[in-house]
Amino acid sequence: MGFTETTPTEEFSNWTKHVTVKNTGDFACFVRVKALAGEKYQDGLQYSDSDGKWTPGEEGYYYYSEPVAPGESSSVLDIKINSKDTEDSFNVVVVQESTKVLYNEKNEPYADWTQIADTSETAGE
Repeated sequence: MGFTETTPTEEFSNWTKHVTVKNTGDFACFVRVKALAGEKYQDGLQYSDSDGKWTPGEEGYYYYSEPVAPGESSSVLDIKINSKDTEDSFNVVVVQESTKVLYNEKNEPYADWTQIADTSETAGE
């Protein structure tokens, strides 16, 4: 038996969240991440990564293109926050989900996002 579990890590600097997801479970998994900032700030979020492994997809998530092996982490996904020059306090919540890696008849890995293994949320600046 075993399980699939992931842990997000966030660092915050210069109005940017630097997000990685670590696989702390027993099986390889695919991961996806999205940020929630509230109506006023949501359209000001800008996603980027230096290695091109994160891509936008369904439901506002960014999907990591490769399976994450047990004990390993995804590369960094940067989420730049536009404060809209406000002095009001606000939060940006990062949500991540994972699903166990499945294989097709050609032994190629794929994700089935109808079978989410875990969901985690973290609150931030």
